[in-house]
Amino acid sequence: MLKGRLCLILCVSLIISLSAIGCTKLGQEKDQANDKTGFQIYSMSTGLGAVSNENTDQHRLTYTINLNNENTNETFIQWIEPVLGLGIKDKLLTEDLKVVVEKSIPSKGSIEINGVVVFNTKGLSKQEIVELEPFITGIKVVSEKIVIINT
Repeated sequence: MLKGRLCLILCVSLIISLSAIGCTKLGQEKDQANDKTGFQIYSMSTGLGAVSNENTDQHRLTYTINLNNENTNETFIQWIEPVLGLGIKDKLLTEDLKVVVEKSIPSKGSIEINGVVVFNTKGLSKQEIVELEPFITGIKVVSEKIVIINT
């Protein structure tokens, strides 16, 4: 009777321990593996300055991104568009943020894309402009892929 209870307690403890530890590890590994598919941006550089010496009420944000294709197939990129941070969204002067790419990226390849965003900074100090960051929080990618019909 005592051996039966002890065995039952050990089995239940072992099952609980394995399910808690095992599920957590497997879930984390699965999430990390999923993060490495599709398009990734591993590097991005930005520059910020007044549109001109005469016009300091408008600032130009230039950006360069390296878009990496982590898919197993070559992918044709039609255009990209930066997703702006809340700080400059309502100050935006650029009407169309789309950057036409019209190029294919091979599997595991990358492409460099440049763009410009102009926004209103009238009445803001340099510090207040810097506090508008993050300026770009993501990139919308529009691509084309041919899907084969299986009949």
